[in-house]
Amino acid sequence: MVVYTGARTRGGLGLRITNSQVQEFFPPEALTIELELDHLRILCPLDASFWQDRPEIHDLRLSSWLETKRSTGKLANSGGQLTMVPCGNNTFRLLPVLPDPPSPNSFPATWLS
Repeated sequence: MVVYTGARTRGGLGLRITNSQVQEFFPPEALTIELELDHLRILCPLDASFWQDRPEIHDLRLSSWLETKRSTGKLANSGGQLTMVPCGNNTFRLLPVLPDPPSPNSFPATWLS
């Protein structure tokens, strides 16, 4: 599923998830989820508002990881897209969405010879 980064009112970055994704991928009894961030695994709490009107995930370690990805150019500065891949019971792998590489047809013919 594709999710987006979003700033928390108190600062820091988090993840925004659509209501339909919440219903499809997150059981209502889940109080936490596990995120795999490169070599790091963190447990993130799900606030009560996650199930109501604010489907967002916030954690200081998640925010630091997102800021690092943003500063290295692996994540867009605003509203960066990420792929959240289910990989177990309430466990997800988080990956930056990489831009599509240019196709050979997009280069002038002189560049390809």
